[in-house]
Amino acid sequence: MMWRVSQKNKKQVTKGPTPPPSILYAAILASLQSLVAIVFGAFLMVRDFTGAENDSMVTSTSTASHVGTGTAIFIFIIFGFVIASSWAMTRGKRWGRGAIVLVEFILGASSFQMMTGGSILLGIVTLVSAILTVFLIFGVKSSGEWFALNY
Repeated sequence: MMWRVSQKNKKQVTKGPTPPPSILYAAILASLQSLVAIVFGAFLMVRDFTGAENDSMVTSTSTASHVGTGTAIFIFIIFGFVIASSWAMTRGKRWGRGAIVLVEFILGASSFQMMTGGSILLGIVTLVSAILTVFLIFGVKSSGEWFALNY
């Protein structure tokens, strides 16, 4: 069992496959972020397939109509890996946490691009979710203790 109650009514972290709630919440947040990104990727593909115009892209090549699909495939690979990393992190695998933290820093930086580009609310939500996920992984004592015991 992961959590045992001591005489002082405090939870103690023990080695085992079940992570503390903070790790589960971080994995859920990272997975939700990834699902939103994957839905956006699907949206980009639909726009490509329906022939929607993108006024912000100026090019003279014929491959311009496939930029959304290429971006979507990239999104599917990266954020699909983040979902796999979330699962791995909750199972105590070493490689799970690193991928999530890397993507969270990228999302945090991207949030400022969103805010300066006019999507202020979306940027704030992205930034807050990225900070919260990193905090749940590194800032909660039980998370650090569980990682130390399982790594």
